Amino acid sequence: MQRVATGKGFWHGFSASGERQAQRVLAWMKANDALRRSMLRQIRERGPLPSRAFEDQSTGAWRSSGWNNGRNVGMMLFYLQMMGQLMVAGRSGGQKLWDLPERSLPPWTPKTRLGEPAIVRWAAEISLRALGVASPTDIREHFIRWKYVNLPAALALLEKQGRILPVGIRDTDGSWPGTWYVHADDLALLDRIEAGGWRPRTTLLSPFDNLIIDRRRTSRMFGFDYTMEIYVPAAKRRYGYFAMPVLHEDRLVARVDPAMNRDNKRLSIRRLTVESGCEDLQVARATRDAIAGLATFLGAVAIDYDGNVPVRWRRALNA
Repeated sequence: MQRVATGKGFWHGFSASGERQAQRVLAWMKANDALRRSMLRQIRERGPLPSRAFEDQSTGAWRSSGWNNGRNVGMMLFYLQMMGQLMVAGRSGGQKLWDLPERSLPPWTPKTRLGEPAIVRWAAEISLRALGVASPTDIREHFIRWKYVNLPAALALLEKQGRILPVGIRDTDGSWPGTWYVHADDLALLDRIEAGGWRPRTTLLSPFDNLIIDRRRTSRMFGFDYTMEIYVPAAKRRYGYFAMPVLHEDRLVARVDPAMNRDNKRLSIRRLTVESGCEDLQVARATRDAIAGLATFLGAVAIDYDGNVPVRWRRALNA
């Protein structure tokens, strides 16, 4: 219980408000230590287990105004994962299987303990490479979100070492304000893109895809405002329960709300909304092919465009 009681190794990078949240988490875990010990013991004795295998033995419920209110087992698993005491070792029937890291990680996993500054630099490099080009705020809100202790110092050292480089961004309206970086390892990729080596494609994005998970950045980079409507009442939804943005080449051009009927193996497109200025039929055909790819992945035998679909696109979609 030492790590839980002290908070060592746990969320050191939070802001002042985040520190209060961390202390709240630690207090909740301490109050529910019996649940923590029981879950770890069962995993140790029985091997990888899904969340449904655990009985809720909590003495104090996790309180939240969101979806996780009262989900004590799920929250305990999440925080044990954040503390490095558990990890997702696989999946079974769509359920995560939780196991001990020492039993799941491969033998070659590095075991060297890094100091906090080294961890922040390592995480910042991963974040920047995933984002391509990013501001310090973008980096902070990606990967180990909000846990970058003294990020300015980390970025300054990485720049001094030549690991990252400052760049400018321009569009038709001029230069973007602020500081922006690219990773040194991506310079060759930029050269290939400028030389015509980029192969554009069209694909559907999950609402949780890294390209759009930072809604503020998505709006700034693509002019695309996205809100996941899973928790929005049906009557108030604009785009659909699981609206998937359509990435066409370097633009976000539409949103597709699919639903798979597992009984008859048919994929229903309940709504398809096209962004202004993206109504071209070539975009429609590319979107149709991306939807067909989703249908193949899901094992669907047919696609039904039985929802709200743009009239101009309907023939191209059904071709």
